[in-house]
Amino acid sequence: MKKDIHPEYVDAVIHCSCGNSWTTRSTTAEMRIEVCSDCHPFYTGEQRIVDTAGRIERFRRRYAGAEQQREQTAADAANGGDAEQPDETTAETAAAETATTGTASEATAE
Repeated sequence: MKKDIHPEYVDAVIHCSCGNSWTTRSTTAEMRIEVCSDCHPFYTGEQRIVDTAGRIERFRRRYAGAEQQREQTAADAANGGDAEQPDETTAETAAAETATTGTASEATAE
C-alpha cells in the first residue's frame, strides 16, 4: 500500500433513530442512520410503514377522489345503471338558441 493516500480507519459509533447504537470501525467517527436491524420490518417481522415526509398521506389524498368515483360507479351498476342524470345544459341551450334565433325549439321549450 502507498503511504499517506488512505483515509484514517477509526472506531465509529453508529446511532439509529430508534435509539439503538453500536460501535464498529469506519473512516467516519460517528454516523446517524434512520433504520437498523433492530427496527427494520424485514428483521422484526412487523408490517410497520416508514413514512418519509408524509408521502403515503399525500398519495391517499391524491387518489381519494378516484376511490369515491369508483365506489359511485359500482353503486350505480348495482342499481341497474338506469338512473337518469339531470340535464343541466337544457336551460343553457334554450337560452343560447333564443338569443341567436329569437325562438326556442320545441325540444327545449318544455
